[in-house]
Amino acid sequence: GTIAGLNVLSIINEPTAAAIAYGIERLGGFRRIMVFDLGGGTFDVTIMEIKGIRFQTIASDGNAELGGKEWDDMLLNHVAEQFVSQYGDDPRDEPQPYQELYERCLYAKISLSTKPRAVIPINYKGRRMIVKVTRRKFEQLTAHLVEQCMDTCKLVLKRAGLRWNQLDEVLLVGGSTRMPSIHSSLSRLSGRR
Repeated sequence: GTIAGLNVLSIINEPTAAAIAYGIERLGGFRRIMVFDLGGGTFDVTIMEIKGIRFQTIASDGNAELGGKEWDDMLLNHVAEQFVSQYGDDPRDEPQPYQELYERCLYAKISLSTKPRAVIPINYKGRRMIVKVTRRKFEQLTAHLVEQCMDTCKLVLKRAGLRWNQLDEVLLVGGSTRMPSIHSSLSRLSGRR
């Protein structure tokens, strides 16, 4: 900021930035929020108290090795194993086919957030295959990842000494929070929409 010629007053953390970006017009009064941040490469949960214009972190935890990429990898491995099972060759063994398959799986993952099924084509060593994946199958493959996220939420609530009914809002941040399994698991865990 200084190099750019700005007068830097302070630096805020990501959950505070997300809370401000989400509800600057809601400042004032007292609110407790959980910021559930599931991006492409990391996962963090932070409980914050907002008093007037003051933001205070009450508890925070996360996993620097859990993010949307882990969901991508689970889908990619599932699809690649189907190909290996049928043809004996593994498209993950070479960089170009791996990258192509990864991009197709990423697109399919995004598509499964709004559609009940996706189709993933594989072309490798002159062989072709189409793997159909339902949202249900994808959620089964990644259920353990969602559970890790929910376990972190429980841990952060415990550290904060709070219960779900003591939170005013749960703020979802990051593209991976668009997955329906995240919404439904948070709803079940918290007892609210």
